[in-house]
Amino acid sequence: MQTVLYLGSSVTWIAPKDADRPAGDGTVHLAVETAAGAATLSVLVERDVSRALRWLVARPVDLVVIDARSEQGVGASAALDALE
Repeated sequence: MQTVLYLGSSVTWIAPKDADRPAGDGTVHLAVETAAGAATLSVLVERDVSRALRWLVARPVDLVVIDARSEQGVGASAALDALE
């Protein structure tokens, strides 16, 4: 399973309404089709920069996406904080 840490307000723009979302930890599991076949993508959704950085220490992550759009992301200032 590939793991993505998404720093933004939500992944409703990518996750279907019937996506498997375990209670409590903000993870969305998405079934995706790849050239090699079906796979599961685990997306950790976090709105707070500090908690997002703790995720990076706590578990392996394959990709980090920082959504700096003000309307659905964390905004430019918080995005820069995360990058620093």
